[in-house]
Amino acid sequence: IIGSNGVLKTGGTTLTGITGTINTASGKIVFDGSEIETMPAWALSELEIDNSAGVVTSTGTMNVSQSLIMTNGIITTTATKILQLGTAATVQGTPSETSMVVGPLRNSFATPGSFTYPVGSSGLYHPATFEYTGGSVSGSVIEIEHSSASFTPKTLPTSPELIAVAQT
Repeated sequence: IIGSNGVLKTGGTTLTGITGTINTASGKIVFDGSEIETMPAWALSELEIDNSAGVVTSTGTMNVSQSLIMTNGIITTTATKILQLGTAATVQGTPSETSMVVGPLRNSFATPGSFTYPVGSSGLYHPATFEYTGGSVSGSVIEIEHSSASFTPKTLPTSPELIAVAQT
């Protein structure tokens, strides 16, 4: 379906049930329809959201290894329908209240460093930056989700593991 450096523009077409090869090393999917679209649980290099109606995850985990391009539209995820970015992934475009992730977003770390999660909820964009300052982080996955509910701050563990952090 997507060859080397190929681009698949959905144009609002449902992508469930499609068979064929998706080149995860260099392929790109652009969700550019005008109604809410559903993202399958695939692994690919680049994912672009350019749909003002938004995109929802279907089942499982959508893995993006290189680029999440936030052009226009909300990506809605849940605890069981995740968007996970790889260790080399970057966020491009201009995340905002009309172009963000609503729900949990995961990012993988291979080395110490920081990553800004383009998250928010209820029409409010509240990016969150997580930073590993040292130690062995290889294989660590950090999940962040914005919540408009109040929370009690917690002490984070000293060893890398999957945690959830809320910002109000």
